[in-house]
Amino acid sequence: MDAFWRIISDLTGPAVQALGALEGAVRARQADWGPHVPVIRTDNGPQFVAQRWATGCQVLGITHERIPVATPNKNAHIESWHSLLEGECWRNQVFQTLAEAYTVTAEWIRFYNERRMHGSLHDWAPAVYYAQCQTGTAPTIHPVRC
Repeated sequence: MDAFWRIISDLTGPAVQALGALEGAVRARQADWGPHVPVIRTDNGPQFVAQRWATGCQVLGITHERIPVATPNKNAHIESWHSLLEGECWRNQVFQTLAEAYTVTAEWIRFYNERRMHGSLHDWAPAVYYAQCQTGTAPTIHPVRC
């Protein structure tokens, strides 16, 4: 029974996993923030209402805001991303194992973050746009607040 709950815990994303992902993102991009510290917006999942998450955000200097309950439209960017993940990665797949699903998903996320063209970035891949930002040659992208 313990193995079952460990698998379920892995699938539901406890606060420690979410915080690990946030810490990795902060390490990778904190130097790029400038004077504008990003705000992270989440739903009200158990990992995001956990004290460990709140403490971690505070230690990292990140402002965390949660959307009101039952208002996924307030988190439209991630809802859109989930739709793309499903449509472009999962829809036509039949996974034999959790490990296979994890590998395929991780590969798609890498593609999405590095090579997939994004309309919000003037149809450039994020890695190309980021490189242009580093050299000061990228056009300005105005942030959208929901």
